Amino acid sequence: MSTSGLDTQYPSQTGQIPLVQLIGVHQQFLSHHGRDFEALQDVCLAIPAHSFVTIVGASGSGKTTLLNLVAGLLQPTSGRIQYHPKLNLKTDLAYVFQHYTLLPWRTVLKNIAFGLELRGMPRQQRFAAARQWIERVGLQGFENAYPHELSGGMRQRTAIAQALAIQPKLLLMDEPFGSLDDNTRTELQQVLIQLQAGSKTTILFVTHNIDEAITLADRIVVFSKTPGRVLAQIQTDSIKSENRTDKEFTDLFIKIRNLIA
Repeated sequence: MSTSGLDTQYPSQTGQIPLVQLIGVHQQFLSHHGRDFEALQDVCLAIPAHSFVTIVGASGSGKTTLLNLVAGLLQPTSGRIQYHPKLNLKTDLAYVFQHYTLLPWRTVLKNIAFGLELRGMPRQQRFAAARQWIERVGLQGFENAYPHELSGGMRQRTAIAQALAIQPKLLLMDEPFGSLDDNTRTELQQVLIQLQAGSKTTILFVTHNIDEAITLADRIVVFSKTPGRVLAQIQTDSIKSENRTDKEFTDLFIKIRNLIA
């Protein structure tokens, strides 16, 4: 496993244009005291296409702010964000939040089909696609259940399936497993790894859980405490070790923990 820093210049180290590129991004907000609060400071980051990038850092380090910037929900105070010419944020991006955003009046089937419906896919076709995703995330038998009838893990399975059903080029995930118990979290991590491996989706995943960041990532971006800065970018060579006593895994865990401390 390589832990060397990644090239954050534009274009990327491999000569390929990154899917998303943040260049010298600063983000400030007006605090309730009437003073400027600096959330992000001089963030330079390249997100390669078809990668799984985790952003790990302490609470309040600007990780969610970064996702909102990438999604186009915020505009940077200074610096710029560049997108691949073939990336259309309106049609190619999906966002999964920590708190469930399913429509409570729609069943699992209809929630998963919702994005396809917005894209004008005919009813029979979108329901057929939704049923395929129900099978892929292990929700068979719950097609007609409503969100309030599901466990937290099942609701997140539905949210993941809803996001991936539209086959986004870029999937943003903001601590989507943070409120789940350890067993459910581990199970959904493996589901997400398998789903991403079989797709061309790029995932930018925010977490404060170092173990989760290592388990999921092709590369890890370590954020400082407020204001959020990139402390390190670590290539993990797709390590998906389930053995938490593995020396490489443990050494990397300690390295990241020491950076964040």
